[in-house]
Amino acid sequence: MSLVLGLDIGTSGGRALIADAEGRRIGSASRPWRYRSEAPGYAELDTATVWASLASAVREAVRTSLARPDAIQAVAVTSQRAGVVLRDAKGDVLHAASNVDARGVSEGIALERAHRDLVYSTAGRLPVLMHLPARLAWFRANRPEFAARITHAQSFADWCASRLTGGEANVTDPSLAAEMMLYDIAHGWWSDALCDALGVSRRMLPQVSRHATTAGRLPEDVAREFGLHPGTPVVIAGADTQCAALGAGIYDPGAAAVVAGTVLPVQQVTGAVVLDEDRRLWTSPHVVPNRWVIEAGCGDAGAAVDYLLALMGRGGDYGWLELAVSRCEPGAGGVTFFDPGPIHSGNYPLVRRGGLLFPTPVLAVGRGQEDIVRAAYESIAYASRAGLEWLEEAGGAQSEVAVCGGLARSSTFARIVASVLGRTVRRTREPNISALGACVVGAAAAGLHSTIAAAAAAMHDRGEIVHPLADWGVLYDGLYGTWRERRTRFEETLMRVNEVPE
Repeated sequence: MSLVLGLDIGTSGGRALIADAEGRRIGSASRPWRYRSEAPGYAELDTATVWASLASAVREAVRTSLARPDAIQAVAVTSQRAGVVLRDAKGDVLHAASNVDARGVSEGIALERAHRDLVYSTAGRLPVLMHLPARLAWFRANRPEFAARITHAQSFADWCASRLTGGEANVTDPSLAAEMMLYDIAHGWWSDALCDALGVSRRMLPQVSRHATTAGRLPEDVAREFGLHPGTPVVIAGADTQCAALGAGIYDPGAAAVVAGTVLPVQQVTGAVVLDEDRRLWTSPHVVPNRWVIEAGCGDAGAAVDYLLALMGRGGDYGWLELAVSRCEPGAGGVTFFDPGPIHSGNYPLVRRGGLLFPTPVLAVGRGQEDIVRAAYESIAYASRAGLEWLEEAGGAQSEVAVCGGLARSSTFARIVASVLGRTVRRTREPNISALGACVVGAAAAGLHSTIAAAAAAMHDRGEIVHPLADWGVLYDGLYGTWRERRTRFEETLMRVNEVPE
């Protein structure tokens, strides 16, 4: 039996998933990690911890699956977007910023004010403050001697592939190249104009390879550490959100995915580069050749739910969460949650937008914890609908909608989403959906399928079809309109508070 191993370097931890050529998952393991923070808003990963965690997860996945290491035909790596690993001329890691690292905010704002038209028309995204050029500008301004040592910039997947191949590989794929904010998404190469404008040397960037290209092979010492077979091909699968969509079977134009993980990106596949005239959306390459995605960033999803659970003294109690949400009536007794919602890419918030609105008087109504978590689920569903509406305005009608990511494990959540949307959705069952997408790309690279699309057709998580409930839908139509009006007023207030003078 031919197998593929997918590795996912995510925001909250690392995951390993082993699947066969038909998409049957036979082994998996995960390892959480924490971030180092030298100052508020800074979040750095220790790459030694990441490496050890991935090796441990792979060994467990292989051991528990009873898979023969020589049956694994490829190791495919996906990783969090906007995260970046900075290295010196010897290849040593100098800095590994996660996708939630906030250093470079002021430098990014300055770069965006000077070059926003060029950035959006070429790179297909804003704001600059989240990406490599802003972080490099911060180091040049605050640690010039350190900045002078930086010679290479990679995504976490690029860095991992390089180590897995014994330093042989310094490549990336188009979907991860786009996350550097220096990539011309229409022409498919690094943009000299962006590099010059944003102050990044093109020599610092990895080579952009074609999709499903082997970056190198496992040397004996790495294979031994990971419990794998020497010579196994290593593949950079691409960005984790696009891999999640692929694992959910979302790769044809018009198909859409609600990726309800730690955060809530909502993507729609297109057959050509589509730029939003209002600059609300991101445009990125898909991990499938000749496909792109437009995306509405809709804030937090799982992170917001976890925060509320911790606030109520129920951190990690997902059994209680599912029971509480399923027992609470639609509308959450009038409780409204503000946090998730589509964020205009050119107006990225510098403060959190979250808040709860309770009916009054609170004590007389007696709303409880169940109402709060139900309101959070409903808010995430409303945010998904608003994001899909933005996508439809730019990219046309959606042929199907898949709901994936950690929150998709909740059947009640999927039912709420379907009812808010007023349409049937497909809920995936695999919690490690980005790793499954990596397996799909790896299977194509290993020749187990002729193309990535063919691999996805055979291997994606078909999940279950979830139908909207008519009585919920009628109620949610009205509540959605109210939520949008209230959230707009809430955002306008915060934008005034948070306004940065030109």
